[in-house]
Amino acid sequence: IIVAAVIAVCFVVSILGTVKNNGKQTCDILLLGDSIVGKERDYETVDFRIAQITGKSVYNGAFGGSCAVSLNIDNRYDYHEDSLNLCRLVDAICEGDFGVQLADLPNNQFASGYFLDSMKNLADIDYNTVDVFVLEHGTNDYLSGCALDNPEDEKDVHTYGGALRYAIERLQEKFPEAEIVLVTPVICYLNDYGTADQH
Repeated sequence: IIVAAVIAVCFVVSILGTVKNNGKQTCDILLLGDSIVGKERDYETVDFRIAQITGKSVYNGAFGGSCAVSLNIDNRYDYHEDSLNLCRLVDAICEGDFGVQLADLPNNQFASGYFLDSMKNLADIDYNTVDVFVLEHGTNDYLSGCALDNPEDEKDVHTYGGALRYAIERLQEKFPEAEIVLVTPVICYLNDYGTADQH
């Protein structure tokens, strides 16, 4: 009976170990960005087209309303939107911990229906399988009025250039074999009717 119990325990541990080790999803190309990439989640989307053209697995990890920069200059705990900026998402990816992002979502004023599922899926990716990180931010950064750069601190995450440098260097350190693609922000302006025109 003792031998059978030991064998049973070893079997359960081996199954759980396999689930834990192999339970993560693989992803060849990861898209991070704002609503220009993240808003649409059906067929004919950017990620769908990239997957069609490349034959690679692509995941859309973009969130509408997000910026590259941290707009939380005062480091307020109740600024729930800031955990979705590029720098904080890259921190979560590199550290393998999306706890802050998941905790902030219920109070995020920009949260759309896809946010929770998308965040859970991001937390379930094996980032060692990602070959290409695509970074597409800039429209919300521009509309927020953030500074382009801080001459005294080139990695100031409250500036657009600093946020990009910070995120790129963290990804390069953690995933040195992966490629990083920067997507030029689209030209976007608000017209007289309060809607955005993009070119």
